[in-house]
Amino acid sequence: MPMSFSRVVERLLPAPDAPLPRPPSTRTRSLLGWFTRRAAGPLAVAGLASVVANTIQAVAPAFLGAALDSGIENGLNARVWTICLSLLGLFVIYAVGDTAQSYFGLCAWMRTTFDVARMAGRQVSITGADLSRQVSTGEVASVVASDAQYVGNFFERLAPMAGAVVSFGVVAVLMVSVSARLGLIVLVGMPLVAWIVTLVIRPLQRRQAVQREAQSEVTTITTDTVAGLRILRGIGGEDVFARRYREASQE
Repeated sequence: MPMSFSRVVERLLPAPDAPLPRPPSTRTRSLLGWFTRRAAGPLAVAGLASVVANTIQAVAPAFLGAALDSGIENGLNARVWTICLSLLGLFVIYAVGDTAQSYFGLCAWMRTTFDVARMAGRQVSITGADLSRQVSTGEVASVVASDAQYVGNFFERLAPMAGAVVSFGVVAVLMVSVSARLGLIVLVGMPLVAWIVTLVIRPLQRRQAVQREAQSEVTTITTDTVAGLRILRGIGGEDVFARRYREASQE
């Protein structure tokens, strides 16, 4: 008996009360590999759907060009109708594939994001009162509110990247078959453009790292103030806090 759609989703997403296994290591590569294995199901489905959707996007112009050529030469003949019906079928498959890629990519994002947040929560409960001496409360809040989503975003975008690589190869083959010079321009130019973009992004990444640390400091100020709010009011320190928070937020 086939499983219902809700059962499939339950298998792909973590249950709220399911125990979280410990990762094999705290090294970055090992953790990423562990997260990948945890989200292998939705990642595989999203990757396959992305390859299908992107490949259809790549070949659709070729079908359209063939239909136009045949229509201009021979009018509205059987070949044109065949190509048009084929395009209609491809667009239906593309719609299903693109929707599946978005849906299961979001499943991978949710699984990874929840895992990071649950790992942080478990570590906080294990460390207990010693946590404040090891790391600031703002740092912990930033891990749950910001870092977890960044890790989830990485896995969510793996599937579109796989589809983009495959569609790039399909387009390159089609272009080489039409014009060797044009195909070589695409084969050489696109990786070059991608490499240049990574160089442009690096300064942004450095600035984002600084911003992330600043956000952690702002969150620490906020949590410390909430914890000592009665004392602040008793000594009249609200203005001092407001000035500190305003300066940190502005920075």
